[in-house]
Amino acid sequence: MTIDCLRMTKISIDLQGYYCNHWPWVVVRLNGIELFNQQVIESITIDFNVVCYQHNLLEFEHYGKSFGTNGIWDTTSELDCFAQIKDIRFDDVSVDNIVSGLTFISKWSQDSDPEQVKNFSTINNCNGLMNFNGVISLEFDMPVYDWMIVKKYKKPIDKTIAYFSNHTARWHYEEDIRILDEIKNLMDIDENCRYRRS
Repeated sequence: MTIDCLRMTKISIDLQGYYCNHWPWVVVRLNGIELFNQQVIESITIDFNVVCYQHNLLEFEHYGKSFGTNGIWDTTSELDCFAQIKDIRFDDVSVDNIVSGLTFISKWSQDSDPEQVKNFSTINNCNGLMNFNGVISLEFDMPVYDWMIVKKYKKPIDKTIAYFSNHTARWHYEEDIRILDEIKNLMDIDENCRYRRS
């Protein structure tokens, strides 16, 4: 990996802990490197200035919650031990509307309730909630502002809307970029130079 592929980025994360027998344990990893591993007591904000690659993986793992092991339940009819990602900010810009659409993948023990395994192994649009032991992953690219704009505003294209008023076509530049690249090739243009290649 060349040095120009690396970029320093500030990542801020707001976490909320909910208590039952103990506060929830959460690990935060970036590209497999552990940045945080503590109990989330009430509400906390953690900040990291980290080096990011072109493609990155931010992971949140909730662990240590007991579902009846040795007769201990970290959930009751009134209380529940869990954590929630309230917000993530990249260089001080919130991705709160992305957090709501994240997916939580549960990690089960061998004595887990088969009904829970069946119904709660994958929780789509989890709103940052980690009610079981498991992981939420967020992939992001650099430059981070470019990634955020597309992630926050790009929607699937609705082909039932008229071509010239189709607001869902915004941010879908793949075909435009392909055509521009084809034109550049035909014209033999070098982007790093004001003149055509010789």
